[in-house]
Amino acid sequence: MISEVFYDMRRGDKIMKKIIQSVFLAFIFITVLLSGCSPATTPVPPTLTPIPPTFTPIPPTATYTLTATPTSTPIPPTDTPTPIIAQAGATFSGSMAILKSGENASAVSGEIEFITSADGTAIENLSYSLNTGECTYKSEGSTTTITGSSKTTLYFNEAVPITDGEFTLDFMGIRARGNLISPSEATGEITIRKEETIQLPPSVPIKFTCDYGTWTWKASVIR
Repeated sequence: MISEVFYDMRRGDKIMKKIIQSVFLAFIFITVLLSGCSPATTPVPPTLTPIPPTFTPIPPTATYTLTATPTSTPIPPTDTPTPIIAQAGATFSGSMAILKSGENASAVSGEIEFITSADGTAIENLSYSLNTGECTYKSEGSTTTITGSSKTTLYFNEAVPITDGEFTLDFMGIRARGNLISPSEATGEITIRKEETIQLPPSVPIKFTCDYGTWTWKASVIR
């Protein structure tokens, strides 16, 4: 009886071990099965968060401004000639010399004379002389010649101004210009075209022009 009980206990232990082994194997199988059926883990890509660049301001350095120092450039003096004023109320007189011959008249020599105003700023009158002059008039195959010396004085309606030491005039066929080289001296040119009248038979007056050409002159104060 006792041996049967002991035998049954040994037999129960074996059965128990088999049951435990079966349960353990079943647990491992189920665990493996479940792990194989579970979804694969999706790898999470790493998130790269860009780090904004940091700019560290560079402190300003000292700025040096070069200021040009103006240099004084000497200005050369301008030689502005002072206008010459003629001697007031003076009589200028001098000789003439032929520069360009006229068309139908000539003279051996000549003189010029003019008078300045009371303040020396104008010419009040002018005269010229022709010495041993000769003027020829030709008409219808005849020739008439006028000879002799003459002096002609021009009285202006208005005095001829002297501007910056110079004067010009155009009056009754006379063109003249002058330039003061000092208050008492002057030089210039004069072109003489003089109206003449002759009598042709039977006492017919004829007017014509005697072209004495262009002369240079130089005059100085005589009084």
